[in-house]
Amino acid sequence: MKRLTIWMWAAMMLCVIATSCSRQPELLRTIPASAQVVGCFDLPRLAAQCGVNFENSTPFSDRTVRSLGEMAPVFLAANACGDLSQTYMFVTTGGSTFVTFMLKDREEFEKALTTSLHLTPVQNQGYTLYELRSANTSTVALRDNQAWIISYPTTLEDLRAALDAAADADMASVNGVADRLKDGITDGGDITMVINTEATRGSDRSQWLMVKTDVDSASIKCDVRMINADGKDVKYEGVLPMDVAALRHIPSSSFVLAGAGINGRDVDWEMFINPLTIMGGFRARGLYDTLAPYLKALDGTMIVSASPANGNKGDVSDPETWKLTLLAHMSQAAVDQACATLVNQLSMPGVDIQKVSDGTTVLKFGDTRMYVANLDGYFAVSNQPFGNYTPDTAVASLCNDAVGVVVVDLPSLGVFGHTMPRWGVRLEGRYDDTHGEFTLSLPGSDSPVFQSLLELY
Repeated sequence: MKRLTIWMWAAMMLCVIATSCSRQPELLRTIPASAQVVGCFDLPRLAAQCGVNFENSTPFSDRTVRSLGEMAPVFLAANACGDLSQTYMFVTTGGSTFVTFMLKDREEFEKALTTSLHLTPVQNQGYTLYELRSANTSTVALRDNQAWIISYPTTLEDLRAALDAAADADMASVNGVADRLKDGITDGGDITMVINTEATRGSDRSQWLMVKTDVDSASIKCDVRMINADGKDVKYEGVLPMDVAALRHIPSSSFVLAGAGINGRDVDWEMFINPLTIMGGFRARGLYDTLAPYLKALDGTMIVSASPANGNKGDVSDPETWKLTLLAHMSQAAVDQACATLVNQLSMPGVDIQKVSDGTTVLKFGDTRMYVANLDGYFAVSNQPFGNYTPDTAVASLCNDAVGVVVVDLPSLGVFGHTMPRWGVRLEGRYDDTHGEFTLSLPGSDSPVFQSLLELY
């Protein structure tokens, strides 16, 4: 009898484990392997960072409700009747975006939509649709025990096309990426997202940019890395250690600084441009095509920075007065060509061009100045004269042994308009040849970081 009891307990535990793990593969089987972006979210945990307890249906703050619009009560109802701890978002190759999750009790969910939200169900091609009428119309689509949120201009036909594509090849079949998505959430991550960077989408040769995000009340931390379809990390090609000495040309008071060591000939630029094209469309692609020859000519450190004109970081000045600087190390010939090309393109009636004794070219557009120079082997462009500075020791330390860094230290967003919040932004991150680690905080904010960002949006 004891042996039977032990086996019964073992069988029960296996059932529990199978039940708890089954929903995620089921959802992944409805997402096409050719998707451009796939994200997995723990919405209740994220909501808790906004002071919202889904279990007790704690009301959203007024500003949070305005940010979420009519989706706030939908998510509250879904949490009571479904499993939002594994909510997926995906973007198809056609640009259609969907949010999907599984329901434990579809009947109760529909009851909440009809009685609490006063929505009217519509039957269409085997789906039950609930349309939320707002400035940007969204629709809740139900089939069996799965729900999708479709936002305008995406349509039901787009969803059907995505499911047809998933029937041919789904994300669950991309085993390594699927496992990293699942591990991201089960390991305590709040958001795990993968972005397909190659034209070979859905194949065993595809590569993905993976971002795992952990959220707490004080900060948001991200781990960023490239992975193959088998889930293994990819080592970046064409990266070099940053030259800390380049910081002598960058004001130590910079609000924003981003840099990387790059050997442009060896970089697979498409790996980075494809995700940007997803967000920026044809304009981003056109900009890349214009810059491609110069990106491939890079052979060392590249840095961009923005700093206050008066050099006082504590003085939050008008962004229009900031000193903007670009440094890009290239061969002597490439720098000379880049300088000449920029000057020639900007040569037009009304533009005064002067050559300074140190070799700097100054272009004057009314009250605006642009300074272009070959600065110690760097193609250098700025809206104010170049100078020699004492590097910020914290930034220099961050750059040591790194192939890239980013630092944003802005005391207040109020500089961008009177409607913007007065709290600041602090972002610090560095990456090596396999992955990067970034931390975001909002100094001066009284609310949890994620809530403040949501309300800003």
